Amino acid sequence: MNRLARILAIMPEAFAAVDAALGASPAASPEALRPHLRRWRDERYPHLSDAECESLAGCLHRNFYAR
Repeated sequence: MNRLARILAIMPEAFAAVDAALGASPAASPEALRPHLRRWRDERYPHLSDAECESLAGCLHRNFYAR
């Protein structure tokens, strides 16, 4: 599976995990998402690279949190 397909396949699960971790305080930037996303990655998808995690943080922020 290529990198983009892998990111798109796990994005819904990543969003659910990060959104639950954020609670009522939505992330203002990809940097605010990183600690929650890395924790989720380490528990669920340890094979994801740092670059893939960064891409996922950017996609989540752009599609769900940017105003």
